[in-house]
Amino acid sequence: MPKINKCHRCGATSYKPVIKRDESGTMMPSGEHQCVGCKLVFTDIDAWRTAPVQKEEPQVEGQKSAIGPGDRKQCNEHPG
Repeated sequence: MPKINKCHRCGATSYKPVIKRDESGTMMPSGEHQCVGCKLVFTDIDAWRTAPVQKEEPQVEGQKSAIGPGDRKQCNEHPG
């Protein structure tokens, strides 16, 4: 079965090389790529195609989550 060639985040079907200046100031490919849709930067094409696996810790029945309502702090910069 062929691999699906699209971004796992936005579904875009293409990416482009990231060009950066080297030590001498010359514009060169950096070895990274950027999704043309969501701008995700990656070095491994498979990382662009597939979502990263997130490790979840099992939660014991009756156990509280790590962040509770009393643990949240009010942001004074951007009052809601």
